[in-house]
Amino acid sequence: MSLENPATSKTGSSGSAAGYDHMIILDADSLMTADTIVRLASAMESFPTVALIQTLPIVVNAKTLFARLQQFSGRFYTGR
Repeated sequence: MSLENPATSKTGSSGSAAGYDHMIILDADSLMTADTIVRLASAMESFPTVALIQTLPIVVNAKTLFARLQQFSGRFYTGR
């Protein structure tokens, strides 16, 4: 990342985020329902001084025993 040329940075390559009040970042393996995104946006509007709002990550389609246990505990914790 170059400080002299913001266009070469990851954020700069798609434009500056400075002109926006909020940002939702999704990575390539994120699965998020539209309802969850609306709830996140609503929370950002309701609490503008909060710097970070994150959902609880939940494992889906787990194959190994360890991953299945993580998936179960995540569902159990969230009550879903």
